[in-house]
Amino acid sequence: MFSPKEFIKNTEALEYKNNLYTFLETSFIIDKISFLETNLYEEPFDVRWKMKDKKINLYWILNMKKEEFMAVAIHEFAHFIDLYYLEKQVTKDISNYFYDISWEETKVLKAWSKQSDFVSGYSMTNKYEDFAESFTYYILHNDEFIQKSKKSKTLKEKYDFISKYLFRKNEFKTKEYLTNKEIKEYYRDITKIPFSLDKFLEYLR
Repeated sequence: MFSPKEFIKNTEALEYKNNLYTFLETSFIIDKISFLETNLYEEPFDVRWKMKDKKINLYWILNMKKEEFMAVAIHEFAHFIDLYYLEKQVTKDISNYFYDISWEETKVLKAWSKQSDFVSGYSMTNKYEDFAESFTYYILHNDEFIQKSKKSKTLKEKYDFISKYLFRKNEFKTKEYLTNKEIKEYYRDITKIPFSLDKFLEYLR
């Protein structure tokens, strides 16, 4: 279950909230939630977003376009999946299989790592951001992820990990809401890549 706490009054902000709940309430997402608290704020009380202790806090939400807000929320939800869903699957934390693809330690890349083995610059920050950015890319830009993974064995391993452990029924394997006509070699931040929010919400429904 997820427990929403709304610190918003603006009508436009309510639309942001409803869009987020459309994502969280889909059958292939909500079955991964044991308990999640979502807190939405119109004010910039803290950094733009934060996930901690099974709580997603999203601040200053009207300072983001609706598409970016959704992408940011999915990114933060990825941290929840990483820390609170995958670790409970077996005696070993399943996330370690993902981390071991590119990371020696939390912030130490394997010696042979290169930029093309990561979905974004931000994903090279540490192993947790690598997972969250890859998860977001998988959901919002799945076909791009597939195309890039054909050129990188490492990216293919990351794509296959998400597919195997999280979305075994081919969820999100679609081009329905993509808007990019050209795949860029480098993205700084996956949450900044455009997509059609209306078509994404239609796909979820």
